Order: sequence, then structure tokens, then C-alpha cells
Amino acid sequence: MSQGGERAGGSLQGNCDGAVAASGGPGSQEFPQTPEPVKILPAEPADLPRILKIQKAAFLSEAIDLDDFGIEPMIQTARGVLEDFRTSAILKAAGPDGTVIGSVRVRREGGGACVFKLSVDPPSQGRGVGAALLRAAEAAVPAPCYRLFTSSRNRAALAVYERVGYSRVREEDKGGRLRLVHLEKAAAAAPSGNAGPMPAGRLILHDLDEARAARLLPPAGEGTALFPALPEAKACRGCFGCWTLTPGACVLRDRLQGFAGLIARRAELTVVSRLVWGGFSPPVKRALDRSISFILPFFAVRDGVMRHISRSRAPLRLTAVFYGAGSDAESMALAEKVLAANAANLGAASHAARFFAGDPEGPLP
Repeated sequence: MSQGGERAGGSLQGNCDGAVAASGGPGSQEFPQTPEPVKILPAEPADLPRILKIQKAAFLSEAIDLDDFGIEPMIQTARGVLEDFRTSAILKAAGPDGTVIGSVRVRREGGGACVFKLSVDPPSQGRGVGAALLRAAEAAVPAPCYRLFTSSRNRAALAVYERVGYSRVREEDKGGRLRLVHLEKAAAAAPSGNAGPMPAGRLILHDLDEARAARLLPPAGEGTALFPALPEAKACRGCFGCWTLTPGACVLRDRLQGFAGLIARRAELTVVSRLVWGGFSPPVKRALDRSISFILPFFAVRDGVMRHISRSRAPLRLTAVFYGAGSDAESMALAEKVLAANAANLGAASHAARFFAGDPEGPLP
């Protein structure tokens, strides 16, 4: 990844694993939200040598930072790019004279789509080209969600991803200086809430530091996604733009923009939070406040009370694990009421709370 407010190197993305369903080289479609006078178009075979050259230039700074020139984007061959062209959609960003200044690859896999090898020519960085390529990739390959990963050291790339709605779900230590941050973005939910696959798996929202998260939480995998509430993002400003302007996603472009979509795709939400004044900790509460677009601006009567309708196709199971509770029975009783209110607002099928005086004892199930 090599664009944005800061000058960044390439975003450390190799090829994605999984089934492939998208094809490269479609017609001459143009995509919206492109910085003038740049155009984003499907790549053609004649563009591939230039795309590979830009890729290596964009990833050079990251290879230097990692002290590893063997990362996949730096050693990919012309044959490898051609294989990507055959198995993925490759989009190019073209300048006013038609010269390629950036590219991105995207393909369907595992019930979603993988976005990879986003790169912008260093002289063209900082102009919004990378963000436009990301949006164009999503338009080119419709999917319920989009996934990508990058080095935890590439802060500029992470900032751009989060500004366009991607949220961190887990980190992966690859040894040496390399630690990958995996991010996801949910496609905007349909107003009816009836489109897309049935929710499955579990999302864990937590406020644990890295060491305690590694010790107490189950590993992220196909059935489990981890979402750290820290570092804190912007607070909900109560504008309801997630209903009226960008349905299904918050209007604030940061790491919580697509959080509601992550909830909608899971059958269970587990919240691990320090007990603070009879409720969730500030960073956890901020994340939950920003998930209002999980529900629709329409109503139904449930148990004799008017409630919002959920976007999810199936009722959510909600569990809260409160730690640091000590022996404060009053705070624990209040936390149970807060959880019950959240469950009612989210239309949850069930909810349960667990309390620990200090840290949870051993790994959480």
C-alpha cells in the first residue's frame, strides 16, 4: 500500500489462499470516486510489466523497514503476475496521459473477497489513488465482505485502510520484524437485512492488552474473529448518518466504520470488558455505540415493547465477560441490567454475563 496522507511503502500482501472465482482483464469499465484526473480501469496484459515495476518500487520501503528483501511482492516474477491476472481481477490507476501509476488485485475466496498487492507509484502517493483503488476493487468483485492484511509497522497503510472502512480483526506473528494485521470490511447491508449468507461463528470484542489477549482469548480462525477495542477510535456523534447517508456503515472513517457489519455476519458476539461503574469500559462502550447501524431505522413490537429491527438474518447470541469486578455486588447487578438492555436493543435471542474478581482464570472458552 503506498498512498495516503503519509508516504507509505507497499502494503505487505501476498497471494490469498482459498477458492478463486473472479477473473482478470474484464472490458473497459470505469469506477466512481476516482481522484481527478486519474482513471481506474481493468488492467490489460500489456500493463503487467509496468504493474510489476510499480509493485516492487512501492514495496521497497517496506522491505527495507523489515530488513527482508525476500517478501513475496519483491520477488514475484512476470509469470507470477500473469497468473494473478488469470485468477484475479487486476485494476489499474492511469494518469492523465494513460500511464499506469498504481494497481490492486481482488478475488473471491472463503465467502468473501481478498484484496491484495495494492501499490501506488511513489511519485503519485498522497493523492488518494490507493483509497480509490480499494473502492474500485470492492465495486469490481461484489462480496459480503472484503479481507486484506499488512505489516503492523506500516502505520500509513493501516490508517488508509481504516479510513475507508476496514477494521482490524486479528494479528499474526510471522517471526523477525514481521507481524501481520488482518483487516475486514463488510459490504453495506441491504435495507431489508435479508441478503447475504446466514450469520456464523463468533466475534469477540475486548479491551485486553496484547499479552493478556494472547493468554486468555481463543485463537482467531475460520469460526472466531477478534476485535480489540484499543486503540480507541472516534466517539459516535449521534448523527444517524449510518442510517441515512451510508446505510450499514458509520460515516466516520476509522477502524470502527465497519464494526456493525462484522457483528451482522456472526451468530454470536462475546464482549470481554473491564467492569467500570456497573457497565462496559469506555473503549468497549465506544465500539458498541458505533455499532448502531447493526439495527435498522424501522420498528417492530417484541414482547409488548417497540424495538428496532436487526439487519442480521438470525438473532444474535450475546455474552459479556466482565473482569476486575472485585466483590462489588451492586456494580455486577447493574452490569447485568446494562447487558439485558443491550441485548434487547440488538434483538439478541439470548444473553449471559460472567464476572471475574480479577482477570479471567485461564483461557476463555
